[in-house]
Amino acid sequence: MSEYSLNVRSLNRGRDVSIGDRTLIGAIDGEAAEVRLGDNVSIGEDVRILAPRVRIGDFTTIHHHTTIYGYDEVSIGDCCWIGQNAILNCTAPLAIARGCTISAYSTIWTHFSGGDPVEGCNLGSLKPCTLGEDVWIGVQCSIAPVSIAAKSVVLAGSVVTKDIAANRVYGGNPAVDLTGKLGEPYSKRPDKEKFEGMCKLLREFLTGSAGVPARDKPKGGGQGRPPSHLVSPARGNDGEERGEGWLRLGGIAIAMADCPVENASLFDVRDRTYSKLRSVEEIAFMHFLLPQVKFYPRAGAAGRVIPFKR
Repeated sequence: MSEYSLNVRSLNRGRDVSIGDRTLIGAIDGEAAEVRLGDNVSIGEDVRILAPRVRIGDFTTIHHHTTIYGYDEVSIGDCCWIGQNAILNCTAPLAIARGCTISAYSTIWTHFSGGDPVEGCNLGSLKPCTLGEDVWIGVQCSIAPVSIAAKSVVLAGSVVTKDIAANRVYGGNPAVDLTGKLGEPYSKRPDKEKFEGMCKLLREFLTGSAGVPARDKPKGGGQGRPPSHLVSPARGNDGEERGEGWLRLGGIAIAMADCPVENASLFDVRDRTYSKLRSVEEIAFMHFLLPQVKFYPRAGAAGRVIPFKR
């Protein structure tokens, strides 16, 4: 049984949330006003989350020894991955959109201070920091209070001091735009390619690439295997159904067109959504896909984490 501490006035905790030993969730000055943890959130050991308001979305993983702290709110979207020993400051608001990766030992700041203002120090700032969807921060980066737009990548060891536009690659100290040299990190893929890629992943999930059940294989990204009660047995191609632009295997359907299948969890590559039926097979498939492949609940899906009360 995990031993952790929650010092929270209002707690909204989703299903299948995992919190590691010696982890503390509260506020710097004692009690957090509001904490919202989505479904299947995983928080490692020796983590400190100290902020007045905290929102962490579905299937987000926060690894061991990470510190999130400050005097304003922090919002972390669905399917984010935060590596061990990261430091996320929220002295001003910190907003991390869904699908972001923050690698081990990286730091994100919302303030710059240290000099004595009474003695005339002219340096110091306090500013919100925002990361757009699918932003990827490499190992041992330092991020100043900036805005990084969707699908941008910051290379390992970089120091970011200026805002970054969407779909750019930055690196260095101070970080500069390297997109012209390295190319854009994301390119547009047709729905058909996405569909075929997801069908391949579904077959690998159900059967394993060499006929071995996927539950016996280590997952990509080092995140480990899903809990045993969330693992689906290998099915092979039993019960396969196909139609124009969709495929169903077991309790999972992949689609790039309207799909008539019922009683299956639908993963739609057109808008990157899934049904969120919370079936055993669906949850195990999400664990299998993450941390790299990300899908989000369809509009109206049950159990979504909602914004802070105002």
